[in-house]
Formats: sequence, structure tokens, C-alpha cells
Amino acid sequence: MLTDADLARIVAVVATKEDVATLSKRIDGLDTRISGVELGLIHVQGQLAETNERITGLDEKLDRHLRLLDKLVGKIDAMILEYSAVSVQLSRHEVWIKRLAEKTGVTLEY
Repeated sequence: MLTDADLARIVAVVATKEDVATLSKRIDGLDTRISGVELGLIHVQGQLAETNERITGLDEKLDRHLRLLDKLVGKIDAMILEYSAVSVQLSRHEVWIKRLAEKTGVTLEY
């Protein structure tokens, strides 16, 4: 049979109605805070998705710019090559003109 001391020990361990009510209020408060965190997380996920879309757009723009730069570099290389050829040809023409002037007795003025 249970004695008063046994009952006192059981009562000390078992939660009372007040303990359960306090615990329930604390759980409700935690639920509210968790809901707020979930809403914040949803907002952050939306911003992350938007940021990913912007990064994808920037990647595409960067690819376009790199292709354009490659084309420009190719055209500049072609122009440098053509300039070199024209410069060599011009030097050759100057030599020919000087020879012609010497042979014909014409004085060149620069």
C-alpha cells in the first residue's frame, strides 16, 4: 500500500495542471517564433532564387561580351598585320622613289 511519503514523492515528480499550462504557453510561444523563422526563411529563399536568376543573366551577358572581345581582338590582329604589310610596302616605295629621283636628277623636298 502507498504511504503518504510515497504519494509526496510521486506528486513531486509528476507535473501539475499549472506546470502543464505553463509548458503549453511556452510551446505556443515557440510555435509563434518558429513560424516567424519559417516566414523569414521563405523570404530568404525567394531572394536567393532572384539572385540566382540575376547571376545567370550576368553569366549570359559576360559570355556575349567575351565573344565580342574575341571578335575585336581578331579584327585588331588583322589590322596590325595589314598595317605591317602597308608599312613595309611604303618603305619599299620610298626607296624606289629616291632611286628614281637620283637617276632622273630630281631633288626631293620633304
